Order: sequence, then structure tokens, then C-alpha cells
Amino acid sequence: MWWAPELLYDPYPKNGKSNQMSMYPNGRTHTKRTDVWSLGMIMFNLTSTTDFIAKPFMPLGHLIWPMPSEYKKLTTEVFFQGAVSRKKNLKVSDDYTKYLDQALRQALAAEVRERPDGKELLEMLKILNYKSGFWSMESARDHPLPDWSIKVHTYHT
Repeated sequence: MWWAPELLYDPYPKNGKSNQMSMYPNGRTHTKRTDVWSLGMIMFNLTSTTDFIAKPFMPLGHLIWPMPSEYKKLTTEVFFQGAVSRKKNLKVSDDYTKYLDQALRQALAAEVRERPDGKELLEMLKILNYKSGFWSMESARDHPLPDWSIKVHTYHT
């Protein structure tokens, strides 16, 4: 369910053979940009808390569910390892800034070459954080973090 687009079968694993699903599709490999997609997906799912699948209770806002009728012949496992199970053009909730939406769209780019690497994503997030006005406690006073979230713990000293 959490595979990056470049690691999915298109449209889904043929015949649902278990040996085929134990590895990535032929010629496809995991890269540093795959990890950026994973981080982007975690962040996206944190912003889309209304899209859950009840069993197990997990945020899966990037998946098409329930399974469309034309794929009912597939097991859930096979369906989720195919590109047909993914939503296109994910959008961050309007409760968040356009800057977060922009950063996640880049991190979640379907094409690996359009996705930033980790260092590029960090620099981009720093710039977007500044643009959104959350670069200091003073600038973020309209949206303060709770005290527990910014407390310096003794194990950091």
C-alpha cells in the first residue's frame, strides 16, 4: 500500500502470483527519491485525516477504496500493488497553506526525475516555511504550537 509509483505494477501484478509480488517490477529499483516520496506520503496522510480504511485503521488518503468493480477479480493485496489503486493529483486540505500543498506535490511527483532528492526537499521546505510565515515564534503567534511541542528536553542538553 505504501509503494512509490515507480515500484508499482502497471496496472497490477499479472495473475497475482505471490513470487511476482515479492519483488519490484522488472527493471525498477528503490532510490533516494523513492524515500522522498515515502516522506511526502506520510506528510500527506497526516493532512488528510478523513480518509481512512477501517480495517486496519490507517490513513490511506492516497488509495482508491473501495476497490472499483472492474477490479473485484483481484485480491486486495494484488490491487494495492498496482498503479490502478492510486489516486492522481493529490491535494492537501485547505486547512493547510498553499506552500505545504506545493511541497507535497513536488515530493509526490509520479515521475522520479521530477521529484526532489532529500537535500533539495529540505531546502525547499525551509523556503516554504519562511514564505508561510512560520519561521519564528513571533511570526507564528496566530498559530502557536503547544508548549509541550517546543519544550527542550533534558536529554538534548
